[in-house]
Amino acid sequence: MQVAWYCNEPSSECNDRYSPLASSFTAELATIHTYPDLETFNVDLIAKFGAGIDEELFTYLTTCSKEVILASADQIASMLPYDPALPQTEALEARFPLADHIYTMDLTLYDSCSNEFILGSNPLPNKDLGLGFSVPLSKNVALLCSPPANQTSPVRARKTAALLDVEVVNLEQLSRAEEAIASSKVNLEYWVNQLDSQ
Repeated sequence: MQVAWYCNEPSSECNDRYSPLASSFTAELATIHTYPDLETFNVDLIAKFGAGIDEELFTYLTTCSKEVILASADQIASMLPYDPALPQTEALEARFPLADHIYTMDLTLYDSCSNEFILGSNPLPNKDLGLGFSVPLSKNVALLCSPPANQTSPVRARKTAALLDVEVVNLEQLSRAEEAIASSKVNLEYWVNQLDSQ
């Protein structure tokens, strides 16, 4: 099998999404002094990042200056993606609540024989999963998750993918990826050109 890669930024700038997300979260913590209490602060944090902080951390951060918190954000931005100090264990702990939420959505598997799906380096959205998303499971199968039309009976379906279905998945992958992979260079270049023409 032939493998092709795509990078929409210079290779030296292509990096993992964990560090930038952690850095953005830390930078947001620097705004803590503008909030009257933990509850109000967490409302904004959860809306932006899907996670809040506890009372102990809130109390600690209110004793830190904005400059100290921002310096921490700069330090996080320079960390390697596999640095054990990054909170990847928290992401693992979120897998069950996340799976439960996705299971309440309409789920459709798309099979494609003539047009292949590509996979980006950031296959799932970093936020707002409940608004819907698609993700390739292989070069011939993709999963489309969407808000349920019927809350009590979410759809479970399997369909043959039309070219438009493949286009939606592939362009969604490329639009949020720094790198992408496909089974052929020709296939990958086609979808990169489709994205560039939008």
